[in-house]
Amino acid sequence: MIDGAIGLVAAGDMENLVIALKALGERHAGYGTEEAHYPVVAKALIKTLKQGLGDHFTAESEKAWTELYGVMQKTMIEGAASAKGKELLAAYKKRVEDEKKDPSKKYETKEETKDDDESEAKKADEPAAKKDEGKKLTGNELVIATWAKIPAVYHATFGNLFYRNLFKTAPTLPSTLFRGLDMKVQAEKLIGMVKT
Repeated sequence: MIDGAIGLVAAGDMENLVIALKALGERHAGYGTEEAHYPVVAKALIKTLKQGLGDHFTAESEKAWTELYGVMQKTMIEGAASAKGKELLAAYKKRVEDEKKDPSKKYETKEETKDDDESEAKKADEPAAKKDEGKKLTGNELVIATWAKIPAVYHATFGNLFYRNLFKTAPTLPSTLFRGLDMKVQAEKLIGMVKT
């Protein structure tokens, strides 16, 4: 979804960015994501970008990413607080309680894939890869430029490193929010979002 969000930012389509992020927040509520998880993800994302991009991830890039993630976080939390988000969270909590009552029930997160949630992001044109050498990039341009470098610089291990950083930051997540999930598959999904 980060890739889709950046595509909408690049296209200047803030209206559809808000719609997509609210829907994403609703879905994440259904996975048991709590407000406290968002800053943990931000920390892991920034650390992964620093490790993956090295000198290409400047202080200005970090500031721009932190600001963009703050908007994403705020909007996703709003989505989680919506009626649908609350409904999905209640369903998640019921599944967890059912599992506690009957441990033989295997907990699985159902991935809802909705083409319409990301269709607007797919319509966004890729920004020009090269900028004028002497031009100072805006925050959004820095995010777009650094994100575009990930496939070339760090594609193969980005997903695995992100989850390793996430679980170092929050060691309980593998046994709570991510329990029962194949992390190799999750890393591949994340890598799929990185592809441009």
